[in-house]
Amino acid sequence: MLAGLLLVVGITVAPFLRDAANQQSEMSALREEVATREKNVADLEQQLARWDDPAFVKAQARQRLKYVMPGEVGYLVLDEGEQKAEPTTPTDVAAQQVSTSTRPWFGTLWQSVQEAGDPERPGDGASVPGQETDPKPAPEP
Repeated sequence: MLAGLLLVVGITVAPFLRDAANQQSEMSALREEVATREKNVADLEQQLARWDDPAFVKAQARQRLKYVMPGEVGYLVLDEGEQKAEPTTPTDVAAQQVSTSTRPWFGTLWQSVQEAGDPERPGDGASVPGQETDPKPAPEP
């Protein structure tokens, strides 16, 4: 009789113990995630504090924006030895943008302006609102 009572109690309590074990594992995973995010926040705060230093700001302007100080002469070296084919599909354009991430921002901007203003450049087939892609002749009266 005692064995039967222990069996019933064990079957009744087992799901609760399993849920408690699952909750403990979830809590430990969440604690690890919180620790990782706190470390990330600390790193970002450290990066933000670096921007308070005027020397760091000047260095970033020189590196990222290719700025020079008054009286200095800036040179931008272009590699003429490497010729690349013009991208023709959106995936080619995306691949080129990834590969030219070291290109100055103003060069990328100017290239996009030139491509947007080129009437001879074939479109992507998308229709423009207000324009018919397949004009049909008007019916005769």
